[in-house]
Amino acid sequence: MSYDVRLSVALPRPLAAVRRTVQRSAIPSLIQGVLGEVWQFLRDNQISSFGHNVAIYVRASNAPAVRDGGDIALDAWFGVEVHETIPASERVLAISTPDGPVASTIHWGQYSGLGAAHTAIQDWCTANGHRLTGRCWEVYGDWFDDWAKVRTDVFYELADE
Repeated sequence: MSYDVRLSVALPRPLAAVRRTVQRSAIPSLIQGVLGEVWQFLRDNQISSFGHNVAIYVRASNAPAVRDGGDIALDAWFGVEVHETIPASERVLAISTPDGPVASTIHWGQYSGLGAAHTAIQDWCTANGHRLTGRCWEVYGDWFDDWAKVRTDVFYELADE
């Protein structure tokens, strides 16, 4: 798959989210359950204005830099876009995605292929002299039974030049 990497300025997306420190390899087995916890919180609190699922990742402070699919520890927030104030909770927090300059691309297809989108952005930024902050996020589009129609937007926050 070929990726078109673009520069833009991201606006913050308010989220209801749960934070976890996880190994990158563990994300596929736990993300659905953690997002389920957020969705249950939204139902329990009658939050009805919501959007897509979102995951924000930052390399954990003690994790070494690893590229190309290596398994590292990540501080992660798994959440749902919300368009109203959420009540205080010890587990589900009101946060937002970063705002400011980003490099991004669109991935079409199975989530297991998302690593290629991340690599494409990292490689493009290296080749074009853009420094990354280490924070990235994925916005999961609407669900379709046909994987070819499943869209995930991948964003990387850019460091000040």
